[in-house]
Amino acid sequence: MEPQEKGKLPEIEKIQEKTIESISYIICAQIKNTYELDQHPYYKVLHNAGILNQIFGYLTSAEQKTNETRAYAAVILGLVYQGIQIPDGMINQIMFALANQLNLGSTEKLQTYILETLYVIARLIS
Repeated sequence: MEPQEKGKLPEIEKIQEKTIESISYIICAQIKNTYELDQHPYYKVLHNAGILNQIFGYLTSAEQKTNETRAYAAVILGLVYQGIQIPDGMINQIMFALANQLNLGSTEKLQTYILETLYVIARLIS
């Protein structure tokens, strides 16, 4: 087993790249339109503790992934990873937005991403 690189979050590292992308592209636009996370007290706590920088560092390590939607995905993953309770309304909104994407017009790839994302969220919040 390789030594852990400084500043990495081991649990976050286990989440596959495509799952992070699916979380980003499928749900974060919805979150952005519904919640101003930069005003959220949990966001501020994570930012002040430097945790967000670690998460952003992970997301930008392999290739440039600095767009806003991925940043929101990182915040959500970071909140859950830290055990900070996300309001039920936010989780419900995320799950509802995902479920709405599962329709007959969805591509198989999109359906796979959605199901993987639902699985990851369920695993993280259980």
